[in-house]
Amino acid sequence: MSEMEYRYGKIKKMDVDPLVFAKEKIYDMVKAPPSYYDMTNNKDVMEYFLDEFYEKYLFINNELYEIIEQNSYDNESSRFESKQLEDGTITFNVAYYNGGCSFQEAIDCALKNKND
Repeated sequence: MSEMEYRYGKIKKMDVDPLVFAKEKIYDMVKAPPSYYDMTNNKDVMEYFLDEFYEKYLFINNELYEIIEQNSYDNESSRFESKQLEDGTITFNVAYYNGGCSFQEAIDCALKNKND
């Protein structure tokens, strides 16, 4: 069932090649990817990686972000806010309807509205 989601926390852009990082994390996993993922296809590699590590990493504009902190709260309004901090991390505050927007899309919108 779709509902409003309200999240805030902190992310940090990682200085890594996203595809290489994803392949390393997948290789370190105990279980094998389902057969419908073609691990020779870069798009499938990233899709599987993001499915498995949904609460830990985001892939936005060909860049990989680590989710350092994530919390939820109750509120009634939509928002897509982020702010760059001096230590290189980015705080986020998003409120979105999960039937029309994913967490990754909400963060993408917040990054576009970033306050420095």
